Amino acid sequence: ALQAGHGGGLELTVRGSGLGAAPGETRVTVCGLACEPLRSNGTEATCRAPAHTTRAVVDAFPAAFPPTDLAASASNFSTNRPFDAEEATFARHAFTAPIDSPRRLLTEGLEWRTANAECWFAMRLGDSLAALVTSAKFFPAVEPAARARARTATLEVRNVTVGAGSEVPDFGDAAAWVTVADVSEVVFASDTVAQGWTAFPIEPPVTAQAFRLRLPADACRRQGELFRGARFDGIVVAADDGPDCPIAVESVGSALADAPAAPDVDGDGRADPGGVLAPTLDHSLPRTPVVHAVHPR
Repeated sequence: ALQAGHGGGLELTVRGSGLGAAPGETRVTVCGLACEPLRSNGTEATCRAPAHTTRAVVDAFPAAFPPTDLAASASNFSTNRPFDAEEATFARHAFTAPIDSPRRLLTEGLEWRTANAECWFAMRLGDSLAALVTSAKFFPAVEPAARARARTATLEVRNVTVGAGSEVPDFGDAAAWVTVADVSEVVFASDTVAQGWTAFPIEPPVTAQAFRLRLPADACRRQGELFRGARFDGIVVAADDGPDCPIAVESVGSALADAPAAPDVDGDGRADPGGVLAPTLDHSLPRTPVVHAVHPR
């Protein structure tokens, strides 16, 4: 077992055989997070351990961990139409695009993505991460009628690998999602202006691994602007709050695998001048990474 601080920074060396010939060719993870590659020569791979923030550390030093936009740590974006290849882009824009740009559900051929059903936009963290969610934000459409149709929109969170709700395998199952902000509960000053639409403090913070904006069918099936954006703020922590976590060699690659091929015009089985033939990499048992030692002990 290795001992290191929660702030990371420890240089970790894995020794064995079949490791990458260059730093970026050996992917090592610590606690499920990428260990920054520093050196790799086939028999040794050295990386810098990442920070490992747990709930206990945040509770002990709250001032050191201000909330940030959780979209920066998201590993996946989706909607309730995963069979559409463009949905990930629509979902990513919902959480990351500038809020001065409208979000619309329009595809090529003027077909609406959700003709007569509610629609939602979601993002999730990697399996090894969770977040202490401190606030949710909704930026509605500018057009008054579009704002009114979104009055029943909700901002929701759920767990995926740990915690309550993680036992529900269907990502979109409503039973696993918890509403942290309901637009219908805010005070409306008039039909065109809704006070408090853009900020919903969450006190006390809730732990979650996935986040979504859910809109009613009446809003989703309309032509034109749907909303401007959604944001979730919080503190990213390790999903497993225990003090121990694994070190893993996730993958080993080779620069030759992506080397550009040059044409063999003369048919002699060799690359013509100025290029290389596309390589074929044969992996045998001796080439499988075998870890002999870890340093420091």
